[in-house]
Amino acid sequence: MSIQRGWPTSPHGIKIPDTLIKANWKTHTVSYYTKEDIPNKPGLYLFTASPFRIKKNDGIFSDFKTIMYVGRASENGSLRSRFKRHFRKPKFQKCARTYMKNFKYSYIVIEDVEEIKKLPSYEQLIINLFGPPLNDRNEVSYALKGFKSNLDD
Repeated sequence: MSIQRGWPTSPHGIKIPDTLIKANWKTHTVSYYTKEDIPNKPGLYLFTASPFRIKKNDGIFSDFKTIMYVGRASENGSLRSRFKRHFRKPKFQKCARTYMKNFKYSYIVIEDVEEIKKLPSYEQLIINLFGPPLNDRNEVSYALKGFKSNLDD
């Protein structure tokens, strides 16, 4: 099934795990120098963007941000190396030029072995809920087995 990029593929009935909600997310503006602040550890990361000319006092519009990309650095991976790999890609550089200081990189470090095993499911969950436009794989996956549906409550 082909789906329009940027559209959520499964917007209803999925709870975001506490591991992601209660995590200590770190956020940086995307730039060449950002890589120095990112650890060489496994984890989950997001690139987000918001319109450049929106000001903090522009009401509801100042709260909006789009998840542009979600990814993971698994057990033998590194958040830093994943950031560097993405930063060099033309579509990420175009996004950085478009959104400037409002193009952000957020990540959580995950070191617990059992949680690291869940990273593919966490990544797919966010893809399914938010339809990030920069993700090449932007489709519903059955990697969500085990995530409780809100509709089941």
